[in-house]
Amino acid sequence: MSSPPHTAASSSSRTGSPLTPRACVLNPFTGYLVRFMAPMVIDLVAPAAAVTHFEGEPTLVLFCDEYRTMYAAELDSGCFIEFRDWYPYKRVGFLGFFYAGGDVSDKIYDLMSSFGVRPSEMLAVYPFEDFDDPAETRHTDRCFLVESAGELLMIFKLQQHMELFKIDNDRSAPEPVKSIGNRAIFLGYRQCLSINVDKFHSVEANCIYYLKCIDSRLSIYKYDLKDEKEEWISGAISCSINDLFLCDVDRPFTIIQLLSSYTISVWGSELEYEKSFEQLHHVIPNAEEFRLSSYLEDLEFNDD
Repeated sequence: MSSPPHTAASSSSRTGSPLTPRACVLNPFTGYLVRFMAPMVIDLVAPAAAVTHFEGEPTLVLFCDEYRTMYAAELDSGCFIEFRDWYPYKRVGFLGFFYAGGDVSDKIYDLMSSFGVRPSEMLAVYPFEDFDDPAETRHTDRCFLVESAGELLMIFKLQQHMELFKIDNDRSAPEPVKSIGNRAIFLGYRQCLSINVDKFHSVEANCIYYLKCIDSRLSIYKYDLKDEKEEWISGAISCSINDLFLCDVDRPFTIIQLLSSYTISVWGSELEYEKSFEQLHHVIPNAEEFRLSSYLEDLEFNDD
């Protein structure tokens, strides 16, 4: 089950009084919006949304901060159904916001064993506890699942290098990948992104970009799959836990900085987000106007 670049939010529809917030999913790149009948789960703080098609019907799956809890609803469902997994390694939560289970997770465990790394060192048992603060997240011995050009890639970020594999349910074992062609991958603590570099001329092909926190400041690094070398690129746009921008770099932002920031700047559920700003009104006057102006300023960028 994969999680494409969608943002889970809520909208309001009148089913009586008061207004009932309904779940909806937005693709920020296309503007396409899918509206679900089920009310949004209000206890989500850092949700991961996966839109799948089960028997032809769109299904929204939400992963909650609570230990091994997820919710699922079809397009016309009246409510979300709650699922709990009481076995820690039946469900695999990965950095990159992909979800794996069953035969796929078995293949992943076999690969981990080949690298001599325990699953507990590469997986997030509590899928979100390491995501909120990149400064506290280890930079090595991590596993990422990334959809790239229609293929599901598994990336091992090890101590000195990276290993890539293509996962295919029809194959008995993952296939090693030495090149991703004209694509570049951005790894992140929130989610991962694969792009066609022909549309972003400042981004290099066959490379993996990721963030490192050095001396409490985020920086962007690039790993060249051909040369197997790591290179520092620039400072990064970082985000605080309440999702306000902390600008460690000067505007205008480069496209690499913006794409890298996208991998960590996923907002929590809109309901919780609005609640936090309601509380801010008691501390910061005109908090809503401040949020809008700050957001507009951060839209400035160039492609140099």
